[in-house]
Amino acid sequence: RGESLVDIALKFQHQEILKVLCPDEAPEGAVKRLPSHSFPSEATAISKQVSACLEDSFKGGSQDLLALHSTFALPFEIQGFPEDIKRRILAEVLDLDARETLEDESEPVINWSSSLLPHSRLHPLHNGGMGDCLLHSALLATSGIEDRDLALRSALSRALKTLNLYPRWLEARAREAALNGYRADDWQWRKEWSDLVRTAQLPKASLEQTHVWALAHVLRRPIIMYGVHSIKNFRDEVVGLAQHQGIYLPLLLERALCSTNPLALAYVRGHYVCLVGEEADPSGSTLIQLPVMTPGGALLPVHFLRDMEVGREAGIVREWLSCRSVDGILCVEQRCSARAERPPACQVLVARYTEDLRRRFVTKPVACEVDDEAGEGQRNEATD
Repeated sequence: RGESLVDIALKFQHQEILKVLCPDEAPEGAVKRLPSHSFPSEATAISKQVSACLEDSFKGGSQDLLALHSTFALPFEIQGFPEDIKRRILAEVLDLDARETLEDESEPVINWSSSLLPHSRLHPLHNGGMGDCLLHSALLATSGIEDRDLALRSALSRALKTLNLYPRWLEARAREAALNGYRADDWQWRKEWSDLVRTAQLPKASLEQTHVWALAHVLRRPIIMYGVHSIKNFRDEVVGLAQHQGIYLPLLLERALCSTNPLALAYVRGHYVCLVGEEADPSGSTLIQLPVMTPGGALLPVHFLRDMEVGREAGIVREWLSCRSVDGILCVEQRCSARAERPPACQVLVARYTEDLRRRFVTKPVACEVDDEAGEGQRNEATD
């Protein structure tokens, strides 16, 4: 498989190289200020709800999975600010480098269809968790928080050990190997699987496609992964193909126990980010249309299918997701619930964040005018 320098550094855990290729810190003048960073108490409350949901899910419960099946969106209030203020707010929460790469005109990955804009525009949220970025992205996409207490990593490790993922994984990997002209012995496959299981339980250890697929089972919902198709060198020459982009389904679970509401993530520069839409109305649901086709009209790959399922990808996608065609583009619907329908802690986090935005950026012209007039009167009295 084609691998970038970042992929190789992640695989062999060369942290000193990763710090050069993917610096964790934002550039000077672009300080990041995610809602969960500004309000840690509210983020902790959400994290506790997520942990409870994960435990209930592993015990076979399906009554209260709201914290896992919610979807985060940029609050509606952001749209009401003047454009210059809006840009400042977005610069605090978005990964602008990732957006530039994903929207590159030479190979656009997101926001490439005018038919889906502006109502279904996707924005990559910043996360600084090298190694934990997949897990941070997943919780940012659901609840607006990061996996700081490692609850999701623990659940991922547990899923790889308890769910019977190996047979389907092996079939898909062996088919991929054959297409690339090589084969492996059984002990080699088992060692690779063992490494994947071990990596999942290690904090800061980088994760890959198999973990994305396992995560879809943990969350009981599909994951749509966007990513650049070509790996290029410093001369902008294509040196390989990236494999992360595609559709990851919880294929080992009953569809009735899973949500049809997908998460949208992206893989760029060896780093996972979540993609979120813009809230259309706080009092109602927001529908985002996620394209599952490339700009060239090809269906995104559906990962980890059995041999007998290959060739039926479009039908399988329709079984697991709510699909519709928008000007000939096959899309799946992502629903962001009205605020009142979200977990209580998520409602509080958004409320505190939007209040903080108003406090920081909204001026009070009337009060200023009164103060100015009073000040002018005082100056005139002093002159007289």
